[in-house]
Amino acid sequence: SNPLPDFRVISSSISIYTPKRHSPGYLIILATWTGACRGCIERYTTTYIKLFPDSRILLVESKTPGPLYSYSVQQIAVEPAAQVVRDTLEEVAPTSDDNIAQSAGSPNIVVHAFAGGGTNSITNLLHAFQHDSNVPIPLAGLVLDSMGSKSGFFQNGNGLLRALPKGLQFQSV
Repeated sequence: SNPLPDFRVISSSISIYTPKRHSPGYLIILATWTGACRGCIERYTTTYIKLFPDSRILLVESKTPGPLYSYSVQQIAVEPAAQVVRDTLEEVAPTSDDNIAQSAGSPNIVVHAFAGGGTNSITNLLHAFQHDSNVPIPLAGLVLDSMGSKSGFFQNGNGLLRALPKGLQFQSV
């Protein structure tokens, strides 16, 4: 898939936007639904860039068949995103200068996760981050988008099927 304008591709499903002047510790994590179209993603990233021009944006796309892999494979896949979070926290970590602890500020990390893949990506990101750091990600905000109250296996399965390439054939075994 084509990368979004001004986003640097980190892996097949992870990209980062860094404005020319960004505020240390500011990060928006946008985790898409499975199979989200490029135009839909751009609508959200463009809005975030306008609303928060000094914030970096970490885009974690949920792609088929990602959610079908084991949790350990999924957590390895989001490791580059976990590293971006670590780097963001490092930007505001206290430093010692002449034995005086100085902090560049506190982190402002916001997660915007969509149902149908985004919550799965974020869960794996949180686990991958905490596995190495032994602390949770300090979130300033959490947006859970399009979370239906009557979701179940068949609703999620239908969403996954819509994200698969057209004309894909299945065979019973």
